[in-house]
Amino acid sequence: MSTLATAKEGQVKRDDGRMSPAHPSPLAFQSSSFAPLRQEWRLIMAMAPGLLLLMLNVTLLSLVGAELTNALNSDRYRIQWIAGSYALGFMAGCMTTRLLSSQFGLSWCFWGSLLLFVLAAGLCGTVDSVFAMTPLRFLQGCGMGMALNSAMLLLWQRFGKHIASWMALYGTIIFAGALIGAPLGGLLVHWLSWRWVFLMHFPFGALALLVAWFGLPGDRPAVRGPLHLDWIHLAMTLGMLLCATVVLDMGQFWGWLDSPVLVAWLAGLVVLATGFVIWGIVMPTPLISLRPLARPRYAGALLVKIIYSINIYALIDPLSNYMVRLRGYEWWQGSVVLLSALVLMLAAVCAGLRFGTPANQKGRLVIGLTVMTVATWQF
Repeated sequence: MSTLATAKEGQVKRDDGRMSPAHPSPLAFQSSSFAPLRQEWRLIMAMAPGLLLLMLNVTLLSLVGAELTNALNSDRYRIQWIAGSYALGFMAGCMTTRLLSSQFGLSWCFWGSLLLFVLAAGLCGTVDSVFAMTPLRFLQGCGMGMALNSAMLLLWQRFGKHIASWMALYGTIIFAGALIGAPLGGLLVHWLSWRWVFLMHFPFGALALLVAWFGLPGDRPAVRGPLHLDWIHLAMTLGMLLCATVVLDMGQFWGWLDSPVLVAWLAGLVVLATGFVIWGIVMPTPLISLRPLARPRYAGALLVKIIYSINIYALIDPLSNYMVRLRGYEWWQGSVVLLSALVLMLAAVCAGLRFGTPANQKGRLVIGLTVMTVATWQF
């Protein structure tokens, strides 16, 4: 047998015409996959400090509401302006990410929105009134919405078929930030002042921006996309959210059943919500298409995500305030209960990465929802 024939045994012909081993050794596989793996780790590490800082803000004000209200000479109704403007900005940032990324690329969109977030958050620590803080909180929320959307899209673009494992790491980072936020906010107010809840964004934000500057890939589009934005759907969405915020925040103050002002806002909510749904279904290219909700898998996955988000975000603030304000615990005692959730979440993620397979995916989902529901019910 000739040397050429021997060399061809155990080899397969690739699409480009060259020969490669039919059963490559594990060492060869690791060597060939090292470069893309290194690029994936570089991307996630470049975004991790920024994502952690972004998600801290989800619960950072959970234990400092009373101190912030007194410092700004406000009351429990007017102080809701800073939360409502933050939610409006977040939605606006989410809905404009596609337009900005088509012009500048996802990496630049993430970095620029993180810069906006850091500057607006830090400046909140320099003002003395709700009126001055409200527009800054809107800009902060806008930066957060764009940054989180850009980070998610970068992961989907870069990680391909390994997206499940990397999304687990991504989820760990963002939910760890949310759980750490409440203890950190209480610590800053207890040792320093309420202003440092916002001013701390300057040093930590500078570090996150520096890491992202050197670690993010260059993806500026060679040809910029069209400057198209569905302004009508955007206006409907923001108007709907504004009406919902006013109704929920001011309903008790105005009177739920006998206030004509509240009735007007409630009517606006119904009209805008109806228009939002119809526009998202009927129009060919709405800002938020609702047609995928007709697919049972998509609708089910979204429902699970909503339940999970409500559980982790909506319960953190009431639980911490319950421990501190109603039970009389110190701030650190009220927030330390969240750290056990962080440890168990990390353990569950590691177990999922080690033992999770496509075959047991539904089973793991059912177990997770069941445990979450039972544990929440105990409160």
